[in-house]
Amino acid sequence: MSLASEYKQQFGWRYWPTIFDALPSLQGQTILDLGCGVGELAAELVACGARVIGVDMNEELLREARSRQLSNAEFRAADLRRLPELGIAAAAYAMYGTARPRADGATFG
Repeated sequence: MSLASEYKQQFGWRYWPTIFDALPSLQGQTILDLGCGVGELAAELVACGARVIGVDMNEELLREARSRQLSNAEFRAADLRRLPELGIAAAAYAMYGTARPRADGATFG
């Protein structure tokens, strides 16, 4: 199984509806997707009206993300430890795997 295939499988294991429900409107916002992988989260963010700048250092994953041809997303190669200037000011949400439902329906990180 390729790395890109593994990433695609993992996307379904996250509680994205819970996370998206907790966010303010993304319409017209620019989102920096660090470690964007194959662009599945970027696609969801674009569907919510956001512009996405996806950053990853793995070319295989970036090729897969770019192949989606998302109209409001761009994918850049960079090491997250030394990010280049991206031309945006950002307020960040740490979203990857952070919201999991509890038995009482609430979430915890």
